[in-house]
Amino acid sequence: DFRYLWLGQFGHSLSMWMEAVARNWLIWQMTESGLWLGLVNLARAVPLIVFGLLSGVAADRFDRKRILLHTQWVTMVLKLLMGVLITTGQVQVWHVVLLAFLTGVSMAFNQPARTALVPDTVPRQDLMNAVARSGTVWQGSRIFGPSLAGFIYGFWGPAVTYSIAGAGFLTMILALLFL
Repeated sequence: DFRYLWLGQFGHSLSMWMEAVARNWLIWQMTESGLWLGLVNLARAVPLIVFGLLSGVAADRFDRKRILLHTQWVTMVLKLLMGVLITTGQVQVWHVVLLAFLTGVSMAFNQPARTALVPDTVPRQDLMNAVARSGTVWQGSRIFGPSLAGFIYGFWGPAVTYSIAGAGFLTMILALLFL
C-alpha cells in the first residue's frame, strides 16, 4: 500500500510544483505586476492557514482515503478548468486568483489526510523509513516539477502546462483506488 501511496504522492507533488510555476508565470504575463504576483500567492496560502486546524481534525475523524480522493478530484478539475480558460482565451486575473484560492482550500484538507495516511500503510517498525521516503518525494518533486513546468510552459504555453499538471493528479487518484 505504501508503494502505491508513494507513487501517487510523487505525481501529486510534481503536479503541484508545476502548477505553482505556471500560475506565477501566467499572472506575470497577464499583469507584469509584482503586486498581483504576491496577491495570487497569498490567495493560495491563506486557506492553508485558515483551515489548518479544521483540516487536521477532519483527517483524524473521517476516512483519510476518502478525503484524499475528494481533494485530488477537486484539484484536478481546477487545473483542467484553468487549462480550458486559457485555451479559449477567457482567462482573467480574477480567475487565476479564485482558482488559486480554491486550490489552497483543497490542499488544506489534502495535506493532513495524506500525511496521516502514511502510518496506515506500513507496519509500525517501518514508519520512520516511510516518513523519510515521503519527504524525499516532496523534495525530489520540488526540483523536477518547476524544471518540467518551465520546459513545458516555454515550448507549449500555460494551457498545456496546466492540463498536464491537472492530469498528474490521476496518479494519486489511481494509487488511492489501489489501496
